Amino acid sequence: MKLKQSIFEALALLVLACVVGLVFNAQRSAGLVLTRDYFPVLTDPQGSGSADAPISDEGQLPQHGFNVVSLPEALEYYSRGESSIVFIDARNDAAYEKCRIPFAIQFDYYRPDEYIDNVRDFAADAEIVIVYCNGGECEDSIQTARYLTEEIEDPLPSEIVYVFEGGIQAWYEAGNEREPENCEP
Repeated sequence: MKLKQSIFEALALLVLACVVGLVFNAQRSAGLVLTRDYFPVLTDPQGSGSADAPISDEGQLPQHGFNVVSLPEALEYYSRGESSIVFIDARNDAAYEKCRIPFAIQFDYYRPDEYIDNVRDFAADAEIVIVYCNGGECEDSIQTARYLTEEIEDPLPSEIVYVFEGGIQAWYEAGNEREPENCEP
């Protein structure tokens, strides 16, 4: 009898914890969207159907399928100062406010509804869109690129979207211009 009571109490506690968690999530402006697929399956951009495509051989796109821009290329695009080249910072508010590439437009992938209209306004006539996040293991730039090319009404053409894999960390380490001036990511 004690075992049944313990199991019942554990299940009741689990249900209560789930309800409290769902209510808390619904109240947060940065809460998780429960219907979103946060872990989409990667596909081979060459169309072979294999998700095990090479990460980066000469002449092939990386596994995520987007063009990659190196630090020197990103700096070259930035130095042109053209409105047809748009940098998108795929990090959250705190990281964006702390340190960013000047004139970068913010798009927090985890709260897209707050940013999509602004990004669309800037990217509508863009010839090149460069998406970055922290660099290293950060995948927010890839998720953002995928969102902008696949999940929105009137998506951006994937051939104009580039991922700057070095991100703000590589930009900072190279001593490039940042906002606020001389900030550290």
